[in-house]
Amino acid sequence: MAPLIGATASALDAALRGEDYVHRLRLARELELRHRAAHPGRRDAVLRAGVHLTHEALAEHLDPAAR
Repeated sequence: MAPLIGATASALDAALRGEDYVHRLRLARELELRHRAAHPGRRDAVLRAGVHLTHEALAEHLDPAAR
């Protein structure tokens, strides 16, 4: 979970600084998918939902071509 949270934080920090964050967001989303596949029954659903919503909010601010 730590790499996923770190990648999400990195994407969010870059976005808040006005930097390009598309690659960081892609990595965070890839790590999210891997985590969900590796741990389908984990009881961290609230945390995972928060991470997912953060990814969705960041994606809304990207140029549609970058999504």
